[in-house]
Formats: sequence, structure tokens, C-alpha cells
Amino acid sequence: MPDTEIALKVLLRQRHLQGHQAFCREYDRVAKRVEPHMIGKHPGRAQFYKWLSGRLLGLPYADHCRILEAMFPDWTADRLFAPHSAHLDYVPDNVPVPQTPERRPTSDPVVEAQPLTAGETEKTARPIGLRPHIANAFTADRVTIDFAGFSGETLHGAMQEPLDQIRSGELRPQSIAVRILVPDTTAPMAIPCRAEDRADSPEFRARAHSIMRRHLGAITDSFAELHSLGLVEKSEAVVKVHHAAPMFKLYILNNTEAFFGFYPVVPHTIELGGTPTPMYDLMGKDALLFQHSAASGQYVEQARTWFDSMWTTLADEYAL
Repeated sequence: MPDTEIALKVLLRQRHLQGHQAFCREYDRVAKRVEPHMIGKHPGRAQFYKWLSGRLLGLPYADHCRILEAMFPDWTADRLFAPHSAHLDYVPDNVPVPQTPERRPTSDPVVEAQPLTAGETEKTARPIGLRPHIANAFTADRVTIDFAGFSGETLHGAMQEPLDQIRSGELRPQSIAVRILVPDTTAPMAIPCRAEDRADSPEFRARAHSIMRRHLGAITDSFAELHSLGLVEKSEAVVKVHHAAPMFKLYILNNTEAFFGFYPVVPHTIELGGTPTPMYDLMGKDALLFQHSAASGQYVEQARTWFDSMWTTLADEYAL
């Protein structure tokens, strides 16, 4: 047995659920309570053991993560798939399950753009998910996606369905070009920062850097795989970093749609080195995106101009 395993493998072993069949029975039991549409959609045998191998890039799909977090309420998905000592000091035999477990965001909420009438400055509609828009972008022959934001976590999640459709042959774009612009988490930033004195936190940045590398590494590997398997003639995702604070997120899809939203700055206490530390953090899940179409104004063109200017001047290539 290796000295270090991921926490999920250790927890399953202690609950005698390390076998695929036993895990699937427990998965369906929990899914029935929290995500009924996922009953029977547990990971296949090969995927299950890939989860436990510790070599998984990124995290499983958001639906799987919600079920795993309901199975182990004291654990986030990030912690479940992180290395952990083969011995856990305390794992309750019967952990109480919350009646309404917290839902992880599966896609950024979007306010649909509406035509403006005389005298109006803004019209809002019901929030919808970004995921269908990204999925639709992959139906084009030549797919281009530009993203500027913090970690790329929601981008990673939103891309999983179209990537699976390409692997299965349902979608066959000729080329895919993804550009990702994120802050350099190895250097001090104005925000996030410690709440006490608004000072930089190297520990927090190390944590953010690990999350960013995990999700962006999974994205770049996925698109390189599509090309290497011959599924797409040209497929590439490139990451660049800059030294500005990430105050908003921006998606530009096929140069025809743009989605923009501000990151709210909120107080947030997290554990750093085993010590609860109040931080001023950026909450991506609370970023409401506004949709803009190239057919209805200059916003998409100006967003692309801004992105190109950052990409070619202040951003440096980042090797994952």
C-alpha cells in the first residue's frame, strides 16, 4: 500500500465500499435522495478505478461531485480527490446527512440579452445556465473560445458534455482554439487578501494555484487528446497569465456571443495550515453573467479587442 492515497479511496475502504459494485449501490442510494436523475449513472468500472488512482486531472462532473459530497458531508470534492494520509484520524461510521445539501454550481447563471426599447437602459430575463451556450458553440465547424477569469473551474465543467460528444462522434468540429487568460497566482495580488489587514496571503495563493492548475491542466490535456486521437484536425487550448487582480469573468464564444460578469468580493473564512483565516475572496459562483450578441451592438467586438490587447501585451505563456 502506498504511503499516500487520495482521501476518497481511504474513506471508501473504511466504509467497505472500495469495490465497484458496492460503491455503485451506495451511489444510487444517495442519488435517490439528492439527485434522482443520476440514479444508474454512476461511473463505469474503469472510470471508478481511475478516480481512485489519484491520477485524475481535475474533478469528476459536477453531478458526481454533488453525490460524493452527500456521501461524505464533511468533505468537499476538492478534498476527496486530494492526497491524504492512508490513515484518517477520525472518520465517523454514521455521518448525519444534511436534509438539503449545498449544491455546487454546474454553470454560471446568465441573464439573457433583450432588445432595448425607447427610454430603456437595461432589460433582464430569468437567469439560465452558461453550459448550453458553450455546448452550442461546439456545433460550429471552427470553434473559438476566449475566457478571462480566476481559476477556470466553471469553464472546465461546462466543457465536459461537448467534449464527450466529440469523443463519441456526435460532434465533429474541424478545429478548436481555446485561449485562457488568468492571474499569476504565484505573485502577490490585491485581491484575494487577508481580511484582517488586507495583506497578501502566500498560503491562499498556493491553494488557488493548485485549484487553477488542476482545472486548466485538465482542459489543455483534453484538447490535446482530441487532436492526438484524430478526432479534430486542429485542437488546442493555450493558457496565459497576467498580474492584474481578477475582478470579472468574460467568455467570448465563436466571436458571436460574449458573457460578462463581476466577481463579488466577500468575506470568507478558510483553513490555511490548519488555522481558520478570514479572507476577502472572489466568489465566482455568485457572478451573474450578462449575454451580448454580435448582432445587437459593439460589445462583442470591444470585448475581443480588450482580450486581444491583454493577450498580446501583458500576458505571459504559462506551462501547465
